[in-house]
Amino acid sequence: MTDIEWLQQLPEGVFNYATGLVNDSDYPLDDVRNFVEEFGYAWLMNGAYEAWAKLNESYPNEAIELFVKEFGIERLNDFERRYMGRCNSPADFAEEYYKELYGNKIPDEIIVEIIVDWKATWEYSLRHRLTDLNGYIFLNS
Repeated sequence: MTDIEWLQQLPEGVFNYATGLVNDSDYPLDDVRNFVEEFGYAWLMNGAYEAWAKLNESYPNEAIELFVKEFGIERLNDFERRYMGRCNSPADFAEEYYKELYGNKIPDEIIVEIIVDWKATWEYSLRHRLTDLNGYIFLNS
């Protein structure tokens, strides 16, 4: 089915919304179509497509895709709050995380969370509240 045929088979309200995105806001029709085919009309109509496009201006699309696959399109508005960055490994993230928080002087009450092995620190202290998706780190909630 061509893009024009696809547009013509949309319900009137969705057709008007989708053509507005393409004609008025210069979003690519292919992208709008792919979004609707993957997530449905409702998510297009409630602004999720535009939210995704806005996130794409500041974050890698791969990170957004992985986030939505893991947490669901309904959590897309949480992306910025939950995105923690990109790292080579969870162990690297654990090391950076604690060094950024405390520098070289880690308080005694935190020492119980840290294991000299950063991979083990990730497993013991961080993986329960964070998710690693192909090197992108997100808060679980």
